[in-house]
Amino acid sequence: MRTKPPPIPAHLGEAGRKLYRRIAADFELEPHHLAILDTACHALDTAEACRVRLTAEGLTITGPKGAMLVHPLLAAERAARRQCLQALRQLGLDEEMAQPRDERGRFDAPSLRVVNR
Repeated sequence: MRTKPPPIPAHLGEAGRKLYRRIAADFELEPHHLAILDTACHALDTAEACRVRLTAEGLTITGPKGAMLVHPLLAAERAARRQCLQALRQLGLDEEMAQPRDERGRFDAPSLRVVNR
């Protein structure tokens, strides 16, 4: 029998909270899984914050000599998304594996035990 999901860390933003809630509801997570999940969710929040600024400011900036340069937040967003995906892979959840796999909509992640619903 499943205990209630762990509380969502207060420091997470909207995107991180949504991801945390989704995964914590479907899997029984050990403390080391929770630490990895927190890393993934925090990285997702960072990537989303970068995306908001990039949407507002554009993908390029004007350099000190007037040349158009790639916005430095593009690299920060890419690094944060990579960190999020790496953490999800450590949990056995990547883009392909995070899709519902059975008739009950449960996920299939080999390193985690699925919650009985």
